[in-house]
Amino acid sequence: MVKSVDESVFRSSGREENYMFNGIIQSDKFIISRKLNHYQNFIPRIRGRIESTSRGSIVFVKYSLFFGSLLIWLLVSSIVFTIGLVFLLLQQNLTFFLIALAGLIINYAVILANFNRQVKISQMDLEYLLNVDSIEKN
Repeated sequence: MVKSVDESVFRSSGREENYMFNGIIQSDKFIISRKLNHYQNFIPRIRGRIESTSRGSIVFVKYSLFFGSLLIWLLVSSIVFTIGLVFLLLQQNLTFFLIALAGLIINYAVILANFNRQVKISQMDLEYLLNVDSIEKN
């Protein structure tokens, strides 16, 4: 993705409902997330780095879960795993341990699927925003 990017790309005319993203924007990097109208646990935090080239700019982007979402997932996973270990070690019940393990795997798969879905939406919004800006400058 090679586009000329500046701070005005992410700013609106002062009306907050026009914003597509919330976050911090500096001259060579940004940390943003999509603006939402409702709560979403798996929204990605977008970290970007901008490098100038002779033909414009290159935007390097990384997506990650917010720390709070990651912490809740780790807490729930550790509780379920601990319960599974209690069943395995104290009650010698392999079935309940395997059920807890299956719950961990299903939980991980659901979180990963929802996060990837939100990443795709954020990617499309970011690409749209960058393309709109380049069209407006031409």
